[in-house]
Amino acid sequence: MADGLSQIAIEKLNKNNFQVWKFGIMNFLMEKSYWEFIIGDEEEPPLPKNPTQQQIHTNKTWHEKVRKVLYWLSMSVSIP
Repeated sequence: MADGLSQIAIEKLNKNNFQVWKFGIMNFLMEKSYWEFIIGDEEEPPLPKNPTQQQIHTNKTWHEKVRKVLYWLSMSVSIP
C-alpha cells in the first residue's frame, strides 16, 4: 500500500498486548520519522494573518502528516 500501512508488521493492539504493540508501533513510526508527532516534539507551524504560499503549504503538509499518523494508529488497534 502506498500509505505504508502494509509495512506495519505488528499484532493489532488488544487488551492483552499493549507492551508488544507499543514497541512495534513506536519502531514503525520512528522508522517513518513520525514519532515526533506522538511525543509532542513536532508542533504545528503557525499561520500568520496573511500567510505566504509557503507557510500555507508547510501548515497543510503538517496536517497531512498528523492525519497519516492517526490513520496508522487507528488501523493498528483491534476493535472488539
